[in-house]
Amino acid sequence: MANLPTIEVGPVPSSFPIDVAQQQTLVETIARQTSPAVVYHQYQTFRPFFKFLMAKAKVREWAANFLEIPVTVPKDYSARVGTLDFAGNVTIPAVDVGEYQWARYQPVIKDIGITFSEPQIKLWKESPYRMIDDIKKQLMDTYKALFDTVSENLYTSGYDATLTPPAWNNTKFLGLQDVVDDGTTAPDFGGIDRSTYTWWSAFVVDATTLGVAAGSEYLIVRYAAAKYQKTIKEPHPTLAFCNFGTFEKLAASMLATLPTERVQYTTSYDQIASREAETTGIKIADVVFLVDPNIDEGTIYILDPEAIQFDFIEGYDVEMRPFVSLEPVGKFAFASWLLFGGQLYSQSPYRHIKITNVPYVTL
Repeated sequence: MANLPTIEVGPVPSSFPIDVAQQQTLVETIARQTSPAVVYHQYQTFRPFFKFLMAKAKVREWAANFLEIPVTVPKDYSARVGTLDFAGNVTIPAVDVGEYQWARYQPVIKDIGITFSEPQIKLWKESPYRMIDDIKKQLMDTYKALFDTVSENLYTSGYDATLTPPAWNNTKFLGLQDVVDDGTTAPDFGGIDRSTYTWWSAFVVDATTLGVAAGSEYLIVRYAAAKYQKTIKEPHPTLAFCNFGTFEKLAASMLATLPTERVQYTTSYDQIASREAETTGIKIADVVFLVDPNIDEGTIYILDPEAIQFDFIEGYDVEMRPFVSLEPVGKFAFASWLLFGGQLYSQSPYRHIKITNVPYVTL
């Protein structure tokens, strides 16, 4: 968990030229009224993977074990077949209780500070509109910094190999690199060792092993999806994320190899607000691709939307703390903190595909 700053608020000296309590109430009121609009505005600019997670996030109560999920081996049709002979003898295969484990996920809280100086507030008394504009701009910058940090954390690994012994960094969320992995990045996930319980790994495919010729890179996706269905014996996942260079390589291979009218496009979302651009996704073998700049070039993540989730901690789904005076610590300013708490997890990592070493365009 992140270390949250602590400020002790003492009495305000009577010689202070402006009513501090009145200013504190003013700032807090305007900030809280402005926050919903700012959050909505920032939501339009979320990166695709982050936006996808936030759209389906849930809120859970705080607990020692924030999430505790029973998990078991994926379907294995051959290992659970009973037999009946002509004499009427029935054989029922034994169940290996070692296949059943509990995944445990701990919560993380991110915090970022926001401050308003006393000189700013003095100017606001002369111009209420300036006050609203200043608070909105400050909130925009603070929320953007918070969401950008969380977005990057939700992709990069929370496993720190530099620690002795290697362990999870409890100030970082678990990332997509941890969820969709075969033990290379995250040896254990949710407290379950992937080398012992291999079914707790995602389906990882090296593109160089699929025999796809240059110029037909879209076939990498088709072959990987077919390999998944043949091995796992379930329909393959259908929502993919990759970076711009990988995306353009796939799109170019489709346009060069297939008739133009057979190339299917689907709009993912419009980035309005500060970045006015449209991101378009291509569709290969029923897999819709969205572009996310957080993803490493040459890597494709194909996800089952029902098997990956970010859940908030109750009370910490982007909560703004009350403003406090910093005068007791020698600063003429008011401060608050935005808190964002929860965890990324999957109850079935095997339902996701990771394709590595995919050719990409250097942009």
